[in-house]
Amino acid sequence: MNKRIEQKFELLTLESLEKIMGDLTKLTSDVAAQTALITTLQAHVTDLKNQLAAALASGTDQAAIDAVDATVEANNAAITAATA
Repeated sequence: MNKRIEQKFELLTLESLEKIMGDLTKLTSDVAAQTALITTLQAHVTDLKNQLAAALASGTDQAAIDAVDATVEANNAAITAATA
């Protein structure tokens, strides 16, 4: 009888380990996706900084500032959609 209990315990332990490994695999995948999103956001921020620097260098041309503002709005919408 003890042998049967040990086998059942081993089976439950293996099933638990398989579930844990599946959860860890999903978590790793989720972290990779979030890391990619952060990398994309960093690129957008860098682009915005460059656009703003160009707008300021042009004597604060209103059209250039409006273009930066439009880009910020588009990025905000993209961030909201990506994190929803």
